[in-house]
Amino acid sequence: NRYALQACLEMRTALSVLNEKRIARGQTEIRIGIGLHSGPAISGTIGSTERMEYTAIGDTVNMASRVESSTKAFGADLLVSDAVASSLTEKFIFEFAGAAEVKGKSEPINMFKVRGYFESGAQVIVSTPYSDFEPADADKVKVTDSTSAA
Repeated sequence: NRYALQACLEMRTALSVLNEKRIARGQTEIRIGIGLHSGPAISGTIGSTERMEYTAIGDTVNMASRVESSTKAFGADLLVSDAVASSLTEKFIFEFAGAAEVKGKSEPINMFKVRGYFESGAQVIVSTPYSDFEPADADKVKVTDSTSAA
């Protein structure tokens, strides 16, 4: 979880650098949404002899997709599930984004924005102009609570 989340923060920073270059060239900026969840999954080569593909499947993969879809609804470039946040509270800085009903789950799931990390006991905030934005409707997601952690 730790290295995956660190990679997400590095993607956030790299996108900001790329967007500075794009804007300087008169191009439009790129925005991304990253969702991170952890748990068991099945991975391997799936398909027929005509078309083989290496992939990962299972509830964990589906949940990660729902967390990523929720970035629009919460106006955040990076969201993590409670499973990720609860395992890394001493290493990263989280802010409760809210709970959402997602397709395929009977109970709302809690999601967290990632603000940065801790280094030698000090907070390191990793924020760019693309980290937060105006929330919008998102497919497969219904925000149920965005005020307090459950």
